[in-house]
Formats: sequence, structure tokens, C-alpha cells
Amino acid sequence: MQVKHIPINDLGQEQITYPDPQLPSVMYETVIQQNVATYIPLHWHEDWQFQLMKKGTALLIVNGQRIFLEEGQGIWINSGVIHEVHAVDEGATYSCWNVHPDLLPKPIYYKMEPTLSKQAYQLLEKESISFVQKCLIERDALQLAIYLIEICQLLLRGELQKNEMKMRRDERFKNVLIYIQQHFHEKITLRQIADQLYLSEGEAVRFFQKHIQLAPMQYVIKYRLEKSREMLQYTNQSVTKISMEVGFSSVSYFIQKFKELYGMTPKQFQKQTELRIL
Repeated sequence: MQVKHIPINDLGQEQITYPDPQLPSVMYETVIQQNVATYIPLHWHEDWQFQLMKKGTALLIVNGQRIFLEEGQGIWINSGVIHEVHAVDEGATYSCWNVHPDLLPKPIYYKMEPTLSKQAYQLLEKESISFVQKCLIERDALQLAIYLIEICQLLLRGELQKNEMKMRRDERFKNVLIYIQQHFHEKITLRQIADQLYLSEGEAVRFFQKHIQLAPMQYVIKYRLEKSREMLQYTNQSVTKISMEVGFSSVSYFIQKFKELYGMTPKQFQKQTELRIL
């Protein structure tokens, strides 16, 4: 299954739909630059996620860490961990397996969870990658659970301990992203963002830089542009109306920032989208 749009709700959580509601598992393939935003924006999910690079190289920002994933490599991302994915090469493509820990038998999950919960992610060795590849084509629930147990055992052994990233139990970053995503259409100030973090404005800037290498207001603009791109693609509203609806007080500033990020004006993007539909 090819996915071009990752649905993300106002809480920054990916909305995952399982083909079989009784089986909390879904596999898909993504050409990163074909996403609506041309990359996979910051998001999180309750599922564990296994990504295998099928083609090219991707830059992942996971829990504030920059990770380059090359063709043939794989990664496990823990539930609740905020991450973003960018294509380094044109056509960069990854296969993905989202699976909820509920697929594991409860006694096994309770035994593994205390250790795995301390990790944000782990790069995968060949043995784990082999199991994930099997899972990508497997449809039997029992066999998937067996493979998942094998993978968890390998994760517990810490295949690549030097690349292990300990989980930072700081929910403030997730909460402030939720605040921005719920209020992006309104006026947002650095002071408001800092208040959400219970930090000074200077500390809030350093906090954001540490997590996503962007200043708070840079992220606000970036998120507004992401939402505007969706509206330009899926609605027939005017550029002026869209700029106001996503929180820009100046249409000219909106056009300037859109062109800086996407290499074309909003109107050019809108016309390009219309031509593809025709």
C-alpha cells in the first residue's frame, strides 16, 4: 500500500487505520517527497513503528536527534516519540510497519515494557531487519505476533547500544506542539509558547533548538505553511483567504515564506495541483 498523506490530528498524533480492526497492525510504503508537505511533519503515535529504507537516504529527527537512514537500514521508533522524516535523495522511499504493542501476549509485553519504555528508538541490525521484512508481507496474526516477539528480544539485547537514545520523559514538548497545532490560526507569541513550557523566552528558544533545531516562531511559521499547502491542494479557496485562515496577518509575508520553503508561490502551487488533477 502506497501512502502519500500521513493524517495527523490536532494533538499531533498520526491517525492510523488498521485494515483489520481486530489486528492492530498496518504496513505501507511511502515516497517521502510525495507527501502533501514534501516531507513527513512532526508527529507521534501510540503504535511502535518499524521503518526500512527501500530506496535512497532519509533524515529522521527522532526525539531531538538527527539520524540518517540509508538504503537497506532500519529503525524502531517507540510509541509516543515525536519524529519527522525528510528525503535526502529524490525518490527516497521507506517501507513502514506500524504495530500496537497489544499484538504481544500481555505477560510478554509486561516483561519487556520496563526496558523498552526507556528507549526512544533503536537502529536495527540485520537479524531484526530480516524479521521486519517478513512482517511486511505476513498477514497471519499469530505469525506476526511470533515475529514481533523475536524482534523485541533482539531490541532488549540492545543490538546497537552505542546508538541507543534514552527516552526523555518530558511531555512539555509534546504539549507545546499540541498548543501550537490547536491555535496556529490565531496570533501566537514567543511569550505564550514559553508560558506553555513554564520557561523564560530565552530558555524556550533553547528548548526548541534542542528538540527540532528550530526556534519556536520558526516552527509556528513552518506549521502554518504545512496547513496552507494542504488547503491549497484540497480546497478552492483563494490565496488571500488561506493566508488569513492559517494565521498570517500579511498576504505578502505568507507568499514570501511559502516560496522560501517550497520554491514556488502559493498560486503557482495551486495551479500545479489543478493541472495534476486534470
